[in-house]
Formats: sequence, C-alpha cells, structure tokens
Amino acid sequence: MKSLTRQRAGRKSWNTRVRYNNAVVDAANAIANAKWKYDSKTTDAFVIERTAKAGGAVALIGFSQAFGELSGWLGKSFANISEMGLSDMLAETFLQGASIQTLKAEYRLRLQPETAFDAETAKAEMLCITERRSEFVEALTRGANSDLIVYADFEPDTFVVVNRENKKEYRVTLKTIDKILFGLCECPDFIYRKRVCKHIGEVLTSNVFGTLANK
Repeated sequence: MKSLTRQRAGRKSWNTRVRYNNAVVDAANAIANAKWKYDSKTTDAFVIERTAKAGGAVALIGFSQAFGELSGWLGKSFANISEMGLSDMLAETFLQGASIQTLKAEYRLRLQPETAFDAETAKAEMLCITERRSEFVEALTRGANSDLIVYADFEPDTFVVVNRENKKEYRVTLKTIDKILFGLCECPDFIYRKRVCKHIGEVLTSNVFGTLANK
C-alpha cells in the first residue's frame, strides 16, 4: 500500500515551500532595511496624480496619502518589510516613471522634488564659469576640434553631450545662483584637471546659438 503522505511528482514539500518563502521575505527585508534612500523631506515634495478607474476623476495628492492608500494593498505582498522600506520601494517606483495600478485607481508621479541647491553646494561641487573666462575660451577651442552634439536631459538644467566620433557621452549640469554661473561635467577633464571642459563650452554655445538637438 502506497503512503498517503507521498508528494506528487514535481511538487515541493510544505516545509520546503515555507523555507523558500521565508528566504525570499528575509532577502527582501534585508534589502529594504539596508539603507533608507528617501527621507520624509524628499517624499513630502512629491505630487502624486491619482486617476480613478471609475469615472476617470483626477486628483493631486501628497506622497503620505498615496502611501496610506497603497500600503494596505502592497503590504499583503510584502508583509514583513518595514514601513520605511515599503515607503522607499514606492518612492523608487514613482521616480522611475512607473505607474501603480490598483482595482480602484492608478497612481503616478506628477511632480518630482527639486534638489535644494545653494551657493555653498555649488562652490563645493561645481566650477564657477563666470570667474574662469580664459578657461572657457580654451574649452571652446578644444570643442571646435571635436564633433559634439548636445541634447537636453530629462532633469532641469542638465544636458548630455555626445561625441559623434568616439560615441562617448557625458552629462553636464549648469546652475545660475545670484547671477553667477556654475558648471559640472562627468568627463575626466573636468573631474581630474578641475577645469572648464569642452562639453560645458559646447552646452553654453548650443544654448546661446540655438543648436541644441532634440531627443
């Protein structure tokens, strides 16, 4: 007589499934608790657009309200993840441009928070273009010898400069604070030589003379 406790072919035992589920939850919990990416100051600046499935009514709500409405629904799938971990997961989902669907509504980020940027931050991370006119002229000369094209990036005051010869691309950020122009670039010339690079020069030239390309 065959044992009544024999498992069907290909089916994991109950204990195996429990151990597997616990491992998945523990791993997700560890990731969520490893580092808080978004504090309340950041998420408070979110504006969430909620569109009702019935009737299509649109409402603008804060992140806290969206979190409250979504936490019960998402919490069923991530019951062992902390509240802050779940908050970070929602914030990351919104910032990636994804929408969150429920049976009642669709949620998506309407407005991203702008990063606080003051003169002290600019001086620490960027170069003052206004005070480096000779470097700017030299950068224009180097840029004239390269086949560069500038695209507007998705974030305000940011651009992507592509070298059509070697296919390399670098991101440039420009900020004007108290009528002083600051610049930042990801290229080695800017990072290691601490000077105005040809990419910053090309961005300024493109904006002044209207050669900015469209993505």
